[in-house]
Amino acid sequence: MSKEWTEKLGYKVIFMTIRLINLFMSPLVFMLIWNWFITKLGLVHIDYWLSFGIMLLINFAFDMNAILNKNNYDNSDYTFDPTASFAKLFVIFITIVMAFIVHLFV
Repeated sequence: MSKEWTEKLGYKVIFMTIRLINLFMSPLVFMLIWNWFITKLGLVHIDYWLSFGIMLLINFAFDMNAILNKNNYDNSDYTFDPTASFAKLFVIFITIVMAFIVHLFV
């Protein structure tokens, strides 16, 4: 194994570790801020898993990498990809329908 290969592997491991920590820490921070601030406005407290679901919906709604497709990595021109935006809207629709079905039986 070359030194360059091990450095790239090390960077990938560090990057994935940071992403994994961010995956589970973002809902915790969102939950704490929600329970500290939004409940003062009269809304209910949320738990960790509800904040995880809200963060998931936020990522579905605002993740522009699937809607905007970058053609050339050296150029900053973006093009609209209708199939990716339809797929993202379909996933959001299915998520809302599933949440509604769960809400009916809980």
